[in-house]
Amino acid sequence: MKHLNASPPHIAPEHLALGTCPTCGKKSYLTRREARRAARAIHPHTHLRAYKCGTHWHFGHNPDWRKRGETR
Repeated sequence: MKHLNASPPHIAPEHLALGTCPTCGKKSYLTRREARRAARAIHPHTHLRAYKCGTHWHFGHNPDWRKRGETR
């Protein structure tokens, strides 16, 4: 069964990024799935989490200031 919100397989994961987040400076992705897909492609054999920042998603390690609930 195909998911309706699945990104097309012909798009390279590194091209899924929408741009740079003005809050934290990381690459932004539209969905959690796209962030996780890019993380697996760019950093194979490494477990990086996808997390929400504003209205977009990122992958990597949450900065301490985000864990504390601060905004920048």
